[in-house]
Amino acid sequence: MGVTHVLIPVLPKNSVIMMDNATFHKKQSIQQVIIHAGHMVEYLPTYSPDLNPIEHKWAQAKCKKRALRCDTDILFALNMV
Repeated sequence: MGVTHVLIPVLPKNSVIMMDNATFHKKQSIQQVIIHAGHMVEYLPTYSPDLNPIEHKWAQAKCKKRALRCDTDILFALNMV
């Protein structure tokens, strides 16, 4: 897990970790690792997907994925995203 092996070892004591509302950030296991290490977790407020340019790129990728009936990893490998 990246949080355990990459993030936690380099954090100063009593850090506050700010995360967006991505589904994987909300996993209880991630929250528990951070809290158990003595840190706090805070989440950014929700925002409109229309204001985030990456959301438009993901929408394009999903459209291509459906049209080509392939995995997103293949689209990235072919540099189509």
